[in-house]
Amino acid sequence: MRAETSNGRIWTSSDGDFESTGGAQEFDSTGTGSLFKTRGENSHAMSSEWLSRAVNVFKRDVPDTPQPFEVECECGQRHTGLRRVRFQHLVCKSCGGSLFILPRDSYPPPLDPAKRKKKRSKRRSKESKRPTPLDFSQPDEAVIPASEEASPNQSSKQKLPKEVYDEDPGPGFIGRKIEATVDFVAAFRDAFLGFWSPHRKIGLLIICLLAATVFYSIRRSSLAQAEIDAREKLAAAIDLIAEEQWTDARGELKDAVDAVDRLGRTDREASQIRQMHREIQAFTALSQYTLFELTEDAEATYVSEGMEAWQERFRIRYQDEWLIIEGNLRPVQSYRSEQSSLPLELDFPWVVGDRPREVNVVVDFPLAKGLPVVSSEPYDDSHGQYSIFAAQLEDCSLGLNGNWVIRLNPRTAFFWSDEKTYAQTNLNVGSILSREELEHILAQQAKWMGVRD
Repeated sequence: MRAETSNGRIWTSSDGDFESTGGAQEFDSTGTGSLFKTRGENSHAMSSEWLSRAVNVFKRDVPDTPQPFEVECECGQRHTGLRRVRFQHLVCKSCGGSLFILPRDSYPPPLDPAKRKKKRSKRRSKESKRPTPLDFSQPDEAVIPASEEASPNQSSKQKLPKEVYDEDPGPGFIGRKIEATVDFVAAFRDAFLGFWSPHRKIGLLIICLLAATVFYSIRRSSLAQAEIDAREKLAAAIDLIAEEQWTDARGELKDAVDAVDRLGRTDREASQIRQMHREIQAFTALSQYTLFELTEDAEATYVSEGMEAWQERFRIRYQDEWLIIEGNLRPVQSYRSEQSSLPLELDFPWVVGDRPREVNVVVDFPLAKGLPVVSSEPYDDSHGQYSIFAAQLEDCSLGLNGNWVIRLNPRTAFFWSDEKTYAQTNLNVGSILSREELEHILAQQAKWMGVRD
């Protein structure tokens, strides 16, 4: 290597020592040229400094600690180790390929995952504190009164940074939300209206017409079939009644009632079908217990075991059982013409227990509105209207006055109308009515039920 100065030349020998051809200069014995000892004039010092800089240009920074390396061969074999001051030549044991390892990695080492995550979180926190550029309604700072606990030396007003308004949107926030909602609805409306081109509107209209046609055809076919079912089931039930096969007749009448319900019929024939089904259902499922037996059992169970035990016994043995009752009915309250039903009470002269307790039978059902009202006041002194009716048991409990109150189900209660079906109950055997009186009452109740004129 050769370096020129202002007053001579400097040559270096093969062993790294420097020789001078002019001037009084000394160099260190390491041969690196990093240390100059200058004697003499300023020009010698300037030349030495220039030479030092020129030599340091080609000098490599050797790291203090060896750097690890990890390279992958073409065959997929990974090689790891530590870098050295000089380059390394490795031979792959799998394929025999050559690998060269430089003394220093040219690329900067990757960041530690923990430091990278911390740096990313700091960047996000700075971005979150950045104010919205389009939010002109928020001032840069706000003035609020100082707290009561503040010292007198402190100012009565404090300034808050703008970040406070990111949490408290202020009065303009609602207006912006409403405006954004209105814009969204307008955009959705425009997109929806733009979707329905004339061709699509025509296609939708055709589809609706086809769907309506199919629905009408199915509905018409169903109604026609219901008409056929009603006639056929009624004819079959009449034949079974003539043969006194009451259970089979009840099933046929149930199908006939379903048919007229699908048709929505309320004419005379539909009323007769429903009335026949109710009457046959009542006497084919008649309870084996009378009201007298029911009240005696209620009093005995209540005295010995309590009301809770009686309620459980009633639910298992008596609830939803059918009763056919013949007796006097009277209103339990004043009748008003706008009432949809007339609560009635059965005149039941019976007491139970040692106390003794009276028994009240309440019949509150919509069909009672067909019963003629003799007076606008309750029948306090009269026995009421003699009637024959049927219903299912709904409840039996003690009233406020300590008497037993039996309630009949208002959804299943009805007045009897047919003499033949009533004769099958055998209740007319011990009736106090003559045959003519019984026929008159049944004919009258048939008018109340809409079965006859």
